[in-house]
Amino acid sequence: MQLEDRSYMPMTIGNWLLTFIILAIPLVGIVMQIVWAVSAETHPSKRTFCHAGLIMFGSAIALVVVIGVVGGGLAAVFGPKGVPPTLE
Repeated sequence: MQLEDRSYMPMTIGNWLLTFIILAIPLVGIVMQIVWAVSAETHPSKRTFCHAGLIMFGSAIALVVVIGVVGGGLAAVFGPKGVPPTLE
């Protein structure tokens, strides 16, 4: 693994604002976040930010799935039993 060049310039406020605007666009934001996270030509600060964002996104998806499975299981166990459906 190569050492990163430490002589890079920090990202400007304009660069960050453009990054946030692009990330706010549905679907395009996720795709660009993946592209920026894996591209070697991306600014190191933006690449690290995208890595963290993808970790948070994956964690949120996993949490929603776990809550859905647990909630569905609890609904199946403790939900109403023996109530026939009515057609009115």
